[in-house]
Amino acid sequence: MCHGHLKIDFDTQRNNCFYIGGPNGSGKSALFASMNIGLGGRGNNNDRGNSVKMYIKDGRSKARIRLILTNRGLSSHPDFGDFVVVERTITSSCSTYVLKKMVVSKKKADLDQLLMRYGIQINNPIFWMTQDRSRHFLHQMKPERLFQVIMYIRFGENVPKILEILEANADKFEYSPRGPIGLSDYIVISGLSGGERSFTTACFIMALWEIMEAPFRCMDEFDVFMDMINRRVVMDLLVKLATEQYSHNQFIFFTPQGIKELGEREQVQVFEMPKVRQ
Repeated sequence: MCHGHLKIDFDTQRNNCFYIGGPNGSGKSALFASMNIGLGGRGNNNDRGNSVKMYIKDGRSKARIRLILTNRGLSSHPDFGDFVVVERTITSSCSTYVLKKMVVSKKKADLDQLLMRYGIQINNPIFWMTQDRSRHFLHQMKPERLFQVIMYIRFGENVPKILEILEANADKFEYSPRGPIGLSDYIVISGLSGGERSFTTACFIMALWEIMEAPFRCMDEFDVFMDMINRRVVMDLLVKLATEQYSHNQFIFFTPQGIKELGEREQVQVFEMPKVRQ
């Protein structure tokens, strides 16, 4: 979309928390989308177009995304070495996949099985929090929607079957709603300022992340509209969550704000997006 050629080296041997900064238009959201699409995601998963062909840079006939995944630990795949190279080529008419040690497979089904083995939920919006989702997430969280989201986090692709079972047995359940003890007033989201909504959204997402394990999580522009104090609080919370509570997982955060205040921290790697070349 933005860059004709861009390479990012994540040092996953020493870090598990990655901050990517850059002003609007620098290609952060394009990089976010490329990671999702490169692993088989759909264009409309990333709020930048309904079709993957819309992600091809203007003036180019194709786009190629190459991702290198670590293949170690209990979930490692025996057909590969220490790393798996996933390459997706997109043209105006089709897209193709290659899984490499050398060339091991060109089938989308094999990529899907690999992601399932690794526990990567490519279509789960909570673990791939786009810029637009970050801004509107709380507004969309009506009770029935929140129930669906939590079910999806817990049970992934099996949610339709589980909902079908619950529907079939609905007459066997009794439910009596009770509000939180001592709380009679609730804050209406629409009454919050933009910064307050961003702060609340980030905290809410962190709470949802604790429900289920995932190998990595990505969030784009989590700090929009926050003042410097709340932004620093959220950044520190995200770093602590990543490096202390989930040090065996990977976290990638994108921000249009400055990232110099992060300084040097253990297990944290910081990138500044390069200028877009036409």
